[in-house]
Amino acid sequence: MKRGHPVTMPQLLLLAGVSAHDPTTPPAGRRNAQRVLDVLLSLAASHGFVDCDRLRTLLQVQQHASPEATRLAHAALESVPGDAIQAAFDRAGLSGLIRRSA
Repeated sequence: MKRGHPVTMPQLLLLAGVSAHDPTTPPAGRRNAQRVLDVLLSLAASHGFVDCDRLRTLLQVQQHASPEATRLAHAALESVPGDAIQAAFDRAGLSGLIRRSA
């Protein structure tokens, strides 16, 4: 991910997982990253994704760059409509993280 480039929702999920469990991330950053991770995984589960625990475990042990984590992140969000993600972020007070693309 390059600075200033759009981030996909699977990339955001992986990034949040890394940041939530990285001891070098400041405490406020870890809390915010955990909120993003929780929102995205909860939303994925509500749309039928059944491997939240496996993905969460991979992220906790810093395996975010593994092919399995990447595959699971994409699978987690592939059936979640963009407007559902926006609504979930709005409800969680995280709407500033998402900018709709033109």
